[in-house]
Amino acid sequence: GGAVACLAVLVDGKRPLKAQCRMVKGGSGIKLRTESKTLSDETLVTSAEVTIHSLRDLSDYSNPMAECALLKCALIQLGLVPLGPITDDDSSSIQSYLKTFCQTDLDDVG
Repeated sequence: GGAVACLAVLVDGKRPLKAQCRMVKGGSGIKLRTESKTLSDETLVTSAEVTIHSLRDLSDYSNPMAECALLKCALIQLGLVPLGPITDDDSSSIQSYLKTFCQTDLDDVG
């Protein structure tokens, strides 16, 4: 079991991007996935997947060319992690932030 968030962005009434965020079973992070499909028959064009284990994995949130950058921004905007501690040299685990965000004391959140 786990929590899943699904996000669909419409541009000019069309669905160019599908994004999913899922906590990884066993307390090992958050899995982010984006997909781009054709509008006519929804054939998969591209996809990207990233697993967030530490704050360092979120550090490229402001780079629009980074894999799953929109989802990383969404997690930050939702309050999972404050902007201050996110740096590319911080290997702090994401687990404590998940516990606080999900309001649980379980050791294996995610």
